Amino acid sequence: SDADAQAAPGHIDPATLCDVYRYRRIGENTRIFGVIGDPVMHSRSPWIHNPAFDALGIDAVYVPFHVDDPRELLTACADLDVDGLSVTIPHKERITDLLSSIDETVREVGSCNTVVRRNGRLDGYNTDVRGFLTAVSRLFADGAPPRRTTVVGAGGTARAVLHALTGAGCEVLVVNRTVERARELAERYGCLVAPLSKDSIGLLRSYSALIVQTTSAGMKPHDDLDPLWFYDFDGSETVFDVIYAPPETLLLSRAREAGCVTSNGWRMLLEQAYLQFELFTGGKYPRERVAPTPPHVEG
Repeated sequence: SDADAQAAPGHIDPATLCDVYRYRRIGENTRIFGVIGDPVMHSRSPWIHNPAFDALGIDAVYVPFHVDDPRELLTACADLDVDGLSVTIPHKERITDLLSSIDETVREVGSCNTVVRRNGRLDGYNTDVRGFLTAVSRLFADGAPPRRTTVVGAGGTARAVLHALTGAGCEVLVVNRTVERARELAERYGCLVAPLSKDSIGLLRSYSALIVQTTSAGMKPHDDLDPLWFYDFDGSETVFDVIYAPPETLLLSRAREAGCVTSNGWRMLLEQAYLQFELFTGGKYPRERVAPTPPHVEG
């Protein structure tokens, strides 16, 4: 479809098909990589991996797979000859039981964001932990996150964030709509748990030096949601939202207007993707030759 008149969801315009996915150069020997999720068509990962394949002369393509159930795609990986996958919301936790092996970080975190197929085996890795810590460290002068922090959500990305923060010596408060779901995290990481509601305002304020938002609230089709709608920022907080499309969620917009230091998830996406690229190809990402660009602000 034309970029300005999409005929159906998921349609790609001709320029993107040729320039990003290099459609005219795909042949029978082209290696296939991709990202699975629900939703996933917003993913900017193809704009990170495909230019790197091109820069290094690697005959490969990286595409999005909209998957409701990861078992369906993993079963088809052999037929499609898929060599590697990035894994995003909501499959990071459920995919771990479907793999041949998992690395130590996946075992500790319980969340997998990278799958590599080797000799018929599906091996799982987690690059989110290092990707997040590298990204969030850039927000602080001494390169270290503050002692008391809050994590919003209790899914696969939250697990990676918690692993990174507690490993860096932080005391963490987890706020989640379903408190029971966060109990396991409290037991695993020794963190506090509270409901995602007005009742938690007092506790949240004492753990607000860094607030990390890890849910899909703020991302299409939930871009009208602000998970911390009840909390008024005073400007002292640093707010990190793992969402990068849109570039500024309602949460980040409110925080910025209040004078907070804010960051979306673009840098985290890049850092974890660089590590994925090494797992996929065995080589370093060509940072000096490829500079992926974040999605533009809409409207």
